[in-house]
Amino acid sequence: MKKILAIATLSLATLSASALELGVTAGRDFSSPNRNYGGLTFGHSMGPTSLTLGYSRTAVTGNDQDRWSVVAGYDVAKIGPVTITPTLGAAYLSNQNSDNGLAMTAGVEASMPIVDRVRAVVDWSHQLGQSRVNASNGNRVSMSVRYAF
Repeated sequence: MKKILAIATLSLATLSASALELGVTAGRDFSSPNRNYGGLTFGHSMGPTSLTLGYSRTAVTGNDQDRWSVVAGYDVAKIGPVTITPTLGAAYLSNQNSDNGLAMTAGVEASMPIVDRVRAVVDWSHQLGQSRVNASNGNRVSMSVRYAF
């Protein structure tokens, strides 16, 4: 019984020291072909570390893409109100008319508070995928607005 109480107390303390975020994102994928995308993010941060789950949809004539991702970040610098965070992640690319596959991403994001509990995030990342999805390799740039609750 004491172990369960200790685990519950530790879990509650961890959740109270962290923040959950919900965001809306729009961006540009500089791959072959270049394409725009929109999506949603759900993130969890605790101190300088963060973990974000994302979904984005790209609609191009003939080959729409659904992209499911998980990205980890660690805040390394704060320049005025702007926080700089290197990121590393993985994505599953589901293509309408071509093969599906996995990709790795590495990048950096800059975030700045807009108002209480709302922040703007600008993100650059480079995506490198399996050979069957290498047409999606390249740089990605996005802008998102995230609400913490």
